[in-house]
Amino acid sequence: MSISQGKRNRRRGSDYEKEVERDLNRLGYRSARKTGSIQSNGGVNGRKIPDIAGIPGIWLSVKRYKRVLKLPNWWREAESCSPTGSVPAIIMRGDGKPSQFVCNLEDLPIIIAAFQESEKASRIMHHEG
Repeated sequence: MSISQGKRNRRRGSDYEKEVERDLNRLGYRSARKTGSIQSNGGVNGRKIPDIAGIPGIWLSVKRYKRVLKLPNWWREAESCSPTGSVPAIIMRGDGKPSQFVCNLEDLPIIIAAFQESEKASRIMHHEG
């Protein structure tokens, strides 16, 4: 991969993270925020952080792909990077496709509860701010 292609791919990824942040905010999860600048600087204390933070207990990775879906690799990364007590999940989409949410089925109740808590907190913050 050339340097310009790598830079273009990073830009596509960053743009998609911003898109997902806006979509989650629009859906009522106003605490969701992109962490890209922190991530590109090595994370926090050398530990990788999620692409989108603000949904408590959910380690959210965001992936955009052009032609090749690399879900098994992305899933291994999400599992290995999510800290103990946090549930890994991925939001991804291919060019011209809708975004998809991927998680372990047994984690679905935890994820639903976390998103409901985030939405509730977002409503409170929105009314106070």
